[in-house]
Amino acid sequence: MANAASSLPPGVYVIGKAVGDFELRSFQTKTGRTIQIVEGQVLAGKQFVKVEQSLEPGQSPILLQDNDEVIAPVVPHYSADGLLKVQVKLKRPEMVGSTK
Repeated sequence: MANAASSLPPGVYVIGKAVGDFELRSFQTKTGRTIQIVEGQVLAGKQFVKVEQSLEPGQSPILLQDNDEVIAPVVPHYSADGLLKVQVKLKRPEMVGSTK
């Protein structure tokens, strides 16, 4: 995992293990547009971090399961009002370009 993390582009990442299975939530706005969000919790070191990803139309969700490794860049300019909850783009570690 250290190798995968060292090959990441600059930025802020949540790196850890999934705690429980990630869930897909779908709902409609008042205008009838469907919104899909993947939500989950990650143990990053000794810190629990709630993460969510807003899916673009047609984008397939990555539904991580308990104890899966997580490497997720934090979406720039996301504000969580002081809570440790960040919006991310979920990626499986093997997609990051690990060099062993």
